[in-house]
Order: sequence, then C-alpha cells, then structure tokens
Amino acid sequence: MTRSIAARLRVVAVAVALAGCSAGSSTSDASVTTSATPTAATGSSPSPAASPTDAGPSRIPFAGEIEPGEYLVDSSLWTAVPYTLTLPAGWVAENDGRTISKHPDEKRELSLNPFILDEIYRDTCGPGEQPVGIGPTVDDLVTALQAQIGPAKSAPAEVDVGGQPGTRIDLTVPPEIDIDACRLKGFGLQLWLDVHGDKYQVLLTDGTISVYMADVDASRFVLTTQLRVGSDPAEIAEMKAIVASIRFDPALTASPRG
Repeated sequence: MTRSIAARLRVVAVAVALAGCSAGSSTSDASVTTSATPTAATGSSPSPAASPTDAGPSRIPFAGEIEPGEYLVDSSLWTAVPYTLTLPAGWVAENDGRTISKHPDEKRELSLNPFILDEIYRDTCGPGEQPVGIGPTVDDLVTALQAQIGPAKSAPAEVDVGGQPGTRIDLTVPPEIDIDACRLKGFGLQLWLDVHGDKYQVLLTDGTISVYMADVDASRFVLTTQLRVGSDPAEIAEMKAIVASIRFDPALTASPRG
C-alpha cells in the first residue's frame, strides 16, 4: 500500500501529545491524519482487493486498490447509517477500508471518509484541544461548524445526499492564519476527533474539505471529501460522482471481504 500523508502526520501527533494536548483521548492515543487515522484491528492484515458479487455489494477491502463496482459501508464504528457507493477504477482503500483515496501522499491527492461525531474542536489552531459538544442532528453540526475558529467556511448549501435532503459546507485554510504556529506545526487545522477517540480530521493547508451531512432514520450521516490544489479537475468530478452515487438502505447486507 502506498504510504499516505497520514503516516507522516503520526510524527506530528506524537509531538502534540508531548506538548500536553488532549481531547478526551490524548494525541498519543490517536494518530493525526489528513482524513482518517488507521486503527489496526487485532490480528487483522490487509486483504486482497474485493469486488462486488451476485450475492450483493461487497465491503471495501482493508487496503489496496479497489476493483470498480458497488460497495457497502455498513453500520460500524465509522458510520451511523449504512450506505452503498459506486467506485470507478483507480481508487485505493486505506485505514482498514475506512478511507477511500486516490494518489495518496501526493499534491493531487483526493479522499473520502465517513465519521460519527459528538463534538468538534472550538479552536482548530490553538495550542490546546478544546472540544465542544454537539447535538445529534445536521442543524447541530452546522451550527458548531459555523462557530468553529480557524477555517474559512462556505454558507451551508442544500444538497442531495444519498437521495435524502442534506447540507454541505466547504472548509479551507484562510491565508491570514499562521499555520506554522498551529498545534499541527504547518500541516493544517485539526477539525475534530471522532466519537471513538481514534480518528482525526485534518484540513490540509492546501486542501478543501466538503462536509456532507444528512439526517437519516433518526441518525446523522457525515461524510467528508478532501481535494488539494494539485488535484485534477476530471478526478475531482469523479470524486463528486462517487458522492452522488451514495444510497442509504438499512436492509442492505454485504458479502465478506475477500
């Protein structure tokens, strides 16, 4: 598997931990990542790339290139709402299958990640992690993101998410921030740590994160995409098509990972 920028950011995570930063779980307990931090399951190892079968959509493989087709992300530590999405050729799985990326560790990198959240950081740059609790709905998360210190934000936009009414907010690093003075020391802004305390979301200095949100079956679906200044416009369109392919269906099941 190609080493992604997440590996380099683990060094930063250790440095932050030594500085005494914590948010429910210390930085030494959860490595920093541009989109998600790998959490290796006990005894797990990368599996060969899986592909859909006649038995139904497959789960995304733990690591490596993903065969084109439809895949299921079922309810887990990663998402409160199961969903399917359709992937073209050229995308790879990272972080035990949670992160779907293209060109990892390159200036043209693209990535997608689901999250379950109950808090975000009040100040994404400041010397200490200051989490703020959020309620369970999309409106609660939108309010928290609008109040968050650090990122430049677009106005909330009404979008279709998985065939449901949803909201999207785009985040970038504003030029006036001295990113070298932030706790991630020049890598980007630390937006949140997921509900389980082991997955960070980091907005890269040259990145744009889109946060897609929808209230589905009394749960909040959250998916982020991140592109970079060097990302190819055709591949950005491809990533948007992946997001557009998402469909929610709690009755879906998946065949085992190959």
